[in-house]
Amino acid sequence: MRRQLLKNGLKNKKLPKRLSILILGLSCLWILVCPGARISEAFAVKVVKYLFEIKGGPGSPFNQPTDLAVSNDGNIYVLDGVNARIQVFDGKGRFLFKFGKYGSGKGELNMPLGLDLDRQGKVYVADSRNHRLQVFNAEGHYLNMVKLPGDGVEKAPDPVEVLVVSPYDEPETIFITDNDNHRVLVYDKDTLKLLYKFGARGFEDEGGSFRYPFSLAADMAQENIYVVDVLNTRVQMLDLKGKFIRKIGAWGIREGTFFRPKGIAVDADDNIYVTDSYMGVIQLFKPDGSYVSVVGKRKGEETKFKTPIRIYIDQNQRLFVVEELAHKVSVYSLL
Repeated sequence: MRRQLLKNGLKNKKLPKRLSILILGLSCLWILVCPGARISEAFAVKVVKYLFEIKGGPGSPFNQPTDLAVSNDGNIYVLDGVNARIQVFDGKGRFLFKFGKYGSGKGELNMPLGLDLDRQGKVYVADSRNHRLQVFNAEGHYLNMVKLPGDGVEKAPDPVEVLVVSPYDEPETIFITDNDNHRVLVYDKDTLKLLYKFGARGFEDEGGSFRYPFSLAADMAQENIYVVDVLNTRVQMLDLKGKFIRKIGAWGIREGTFFRPKGIAVDADDNIYVTDSYMGVIQLFKPDGSYVSVVGKRKGEETKFKTPIRIYIDQNQRLFVVEELAHKVSVYSLL
């Protein structure tokens, strides 16, 4: 066939040019559809040390875990999403207990996607398909719930992330991303009353608007938040009232860009880690939003994860990676 193409090419001088364009197009397509492909050969790597992984308690394997948080006493709370429950482990990954089950009653869950803890150890769950936020104590006993408001929006509220923000010497507030309605809702933590909301559907050149906002994180001072703006393929930094400060990243497959950003975490120095669930990598940015490196176990070699949907950094500077389709949590030391 190749010979025939060459033969035909002698009769058609335009064919070699067309073939070149076709080959270039296929090469670009290959880069897009192959998560392992990269344009540059050499790139900077933030080396992390592998510690352990968690796949669920005895007889209770994870089924597409979606989020986690670590309490002040070191216990690890993993949101076992499809199983509609939370599994709890000690600081070394040893199973302690679990709570929650499928349903719509008090303490029951339906496709929960986001989880966070407050200073007192209370557990907040974004109960997505029940369109509500639920609150449990540290032992997993149901405490309270709040239905998200559906007025003025086209779709039922779709909470996918919850973040408890604790500014110094100020009341704690709860931030919730309403994915389908492209907005963020902010509640008083003690009363569970809606304080305000911000955001609307908008495109990548519009700061403060979103297309399917997902994960949340706060800086160390708890004065600003980061929102993973999934379909706009960027992270937005906002103040606590939703005022746009800057963006991080853009669409792409090179270092410092995203194909499908999902998870975010901030370390003790306010460096920002962002997962790309399609490319299977974690990228590191400085506090000013400039790109630094990818995360890897060895110098010059990035680590590939299987659908890294969420990440979390605890007070001991351990990086927890929720690998949704690998049904596990991988744990690394950043020090």
